Amino acid sequence: MLRYGLIGAGNVGRVHLRWAARHPDVQVCAVADPELARGKALADSCGARVYADHRQMLADETLDFVSIALPHDLLASIGTE
Repeated sequence: MLRYGLIGAGNVGRVHLRWAARHPDVQVCAVADPELARGKALADSCGARVYADHRQMLADETLDFVSIALPHDLLASIGTE
């Protein structure tokens, strides 16, 4: 089972999560979004934990892969941290 985390719970994040959740070998474990209520709603829909900060999610969780669903101008800075 692959453990999955999502950074960004907006429209694109919901699409990423939906595809990941469909795979039989993927467990959705965590969602990070600075708008905690939005992240919580998405995390609750799949039994995942929610974080307001992606750094905390990455520190706390043991994940096999993460998708970054943020505006394009933020992708490089988040992906290279």
